[in-house]
Amino acid sequence: MSIKIRYDVAADIRGGSALGPERHIHENAQELSMRRSVSLEPSPFQPFNDSGYFEPIEKRLTLWSKVQELSSRIASSIEDPSMFSQGFKEDIKRISAEIDLAKEAPTRHCFTRVLGGIRLSERTVHSPEILLLHRCPTSEIEKRTEVFFLEENREGYIHMLQKKVQNLDRARQILEYPYSRNPRNIPQKTQAIARAFIAGENPITIERDAPLGSGAEAVVYRGSVLGLPCAAKMYKGSMDFEYDNLMRLKHKNIIPIYATDGRSLFEPLAEGGNLQEYWEGNNPMKIFTPEQVLEVLCQISDALVYIHKKGCVYRDLKPENVLVHKDGTVQLADLGTVTKAKIVAKYPHHTAGTILYLPPEAISGRSKIESCKKIDVWSLGMLVWRLLHKDGIEHPSLATIQGRYSLVKALGEATQYTRGELLDQLDQDKRQKYDPNRFLVDLIEKCLTHDPQQRPGMREIHGTLKAEVMEMRRARESRSSRFPKEEFAFDLSHAMPGFL
Repeated sequence: MSIKIRYDVAADIRGGSALGPERHIHENAQELSMRRSVSLEPSPFQPFNDSGYFEPIEKRLTLWSKVQELSSRIASSIEDPSMFSQGFKEDIKRISAEIDLAKEAPTRHCFTRVLGGIRLSERTVHSPEILLLHRCPTSEIEKRTEVFFLEENREGYIHMLQKKVQNLDRARQILEYPYSRNPRNIPQKTQAIARAFIAGENPITIERDAPLGSGAEAVVYRGSVLGLPCAAKMYKGSMDFEYDNLMRLKHKNIIPIYATDGRSLFEPLAEGGNLQEYWEGNNPMKIFTPEQVLEVLCQISDALVYIHKKGCVYRDLKPENVLVHKDGTVQLADLGTVTKAKIVAKYPHHTAGTILYLPPEAISGRSKIESCKKIDVWSLGMLVWRLLHKDGIEHPSLATIQGRYSLVKALGEATQYTRGELLDQLDQDKRQKYDPNRFLVDLIEKCLTHDPQQRPGMREIHGTLKAEVMEMRRARESRSSRFPKEEFAFDLSHAMPGFL
């Protein structure tokens, strides 16, 4: 609905403050020389100028024009990060304030107004949208003013502007954080998400009803990004360290980032859950075969080899931080503890990670530059140990030390585990199910050596695992050539299809 109202407005009205209780428009031929009929669409909202006075209508920039101009500037910064401005945030605040003023206008009836010597009733609104009517009967002024403020399109128009500005602010947030960290290296889907927000779409949704998990630093929710399932990791504090690590470390077995808004990281959703659910769960849907166990360990060690090659140490390897995808791929997550090896050696008492998976030298603060990367080797041995251990035993040291000890004290006092002690701690049924060739027992014994210099390197471990996987694969193919293939094929409903 388009309302056309004949009104008179001076080419340049300078009398009285637009924010005062009254404003007088003097009636003379020069000031009221401009008389025209206009449509209130597409934008009836004409803001004040900086000095608080109405401007000539030809000079007024409508809110819609301001929003469109800001939208174009933000869109340009997607293609050219150098055009991104910190002033976008202030521009959005300023436009939002003008929209809020327009929204609140009908309730601001505490002002009066004098137009051409005719005082309107106190219901008349004092706002940027006031219609400057001239030489109309008071009843006609009240009628037309009321029609304007109750006109249905007005509320819808304000809502549309608010939604547009909100989307521009989301686009700004999506771009601002990665641009401020490193504009040359931004998350893969960031630009597509920003474009979608500018176009008025909602490319990100978060289901806050049931968190997927929570920790000391963040809470993880299920969501979607550009129609793809995602995990939204919402931080309680700073996410700078983990963001920088994820952007620096790019590997098929390390979780990538879709985008970030400075408070949350949006990552691919691991529909298979995490390794903890497979390692210690009794769910028959999540039972591994020996070959699948070795394939998982091979992928984990491959990612750790890459991290070590970059001169870093992971320091928080545990089943909960290994995500499992439906295609059988596993990826390391929670990279907030990844640090340069030289930094770990320089500050050995700054312990990071999970106590159950840290070696004695890390807990006691004795890590050295030449052995820092062996922290992850111990953690890998502990990860395998927890797959095969007997229920009720939380750590090898707690099984070898008599009496009640804290884990830190037990690790400090325990001597090197013997093979016999380790075998006593492992469940016989689990060993038969997952380790028929005793390969994993040998791996545990090598990784859980108290002297870090005696532990094998991660590259050596990865090579051994890869060779063992190939050997088991050849043996399976040999058996399948003598028997119907379907008898040995994994049931996709009971196993990870990626290992077929």
